Amino acid sequence: RVGAFRFRAVWLGAVVAAGAVAGVVLHSWVIAHVNNVPGAGSARWLSFPSLLGNVGYTLQGMVDVFGGTLPTGAGVMTPGGAYMALRFVAALALLALIPVALTRALRDSNDSTRFVGAFAASSLALFLFLHITTTTPDMSDPSSSARYLVPASVFCLIVVIAKLGDATLAPRLRVTTLGLATLLALAPVSPLHSFSRRWTGSSADNRMELVQLLEREGLHYGYATYWNAGALSVLSDQRVLVRQIRLSTSGLPEPMRHLNSNRWYRREAWS
Repeated sequence: RVGAFRFRAVWLGAVVAAGAVAGVVLHSWVIAHVNNVPGAGSARWLSFPSLLGNVGYTLQGMVDVFGGTLPTGAGVMTPGGAYMALRFVAALALLALIPVALTRALRDSNDSTRFVGAFAASSLALFLFLHITTTTPDMSDPSSSARYLVPASVFCLIVVIAKLGDATLAPRLRVTTLGLATLLALAPVSPLHSFSRRWTGSSADNRMELVQLLEREGLHYGYATYWNAGALSVLSDQRVLVRQIRLSTSGLPEPMRHLNSNRWYRREAWS
């Protein structure tokens, strides 16, 4: 039994290592043959002081992902202030529960539970490593950069909640975890949450009005700045195709060749 387990572990390690090597080679080849710009596509290692700074920014981003960021300047001794304090404590408590739940999942006798636990743990570890040690995230806005951690965080949250049904879990811990999960689940309907659109509306509404205007005027192909072009193309379901441009020093538009094709700027692409 032990010998078979070791064989599977060695085999898994060999497969992962081979996949990593193949991924590095493929990534290097792709980057060398596409239009790329400095940033996430050209990650660089950080110095140790910058790395330590990223640890704090990453914690801030993960707290915000779970809806626990305290609103700067808001009153403390108010109903809203007390509610945000509970949300902040809940987010921190959830972050503390994640490694506990992952450890329990990896030690579970059920193969499916161990698989989900291993997937969540490895995903979180990989993204945390890149998030802290490289230039991939833009830490001028930690909350926005935390989007890279959302998929792994969601899997970890699933593992935490799933452990509520564990018979070996102490009743008080089960009740506490359920309360934290319920409190954090209310984030989308809270007007105090920075990511909530329940009360403020979505920025996509104005863009949809622009898409409808363009369609009414019979305009189906055009150019816009990077952050507007792709959004209009997607929101119109490709009925309006808008390609990325930037303004040169002379004020003339020129193609912004990032995440796109040279073909988009040729006449045959739209005629």
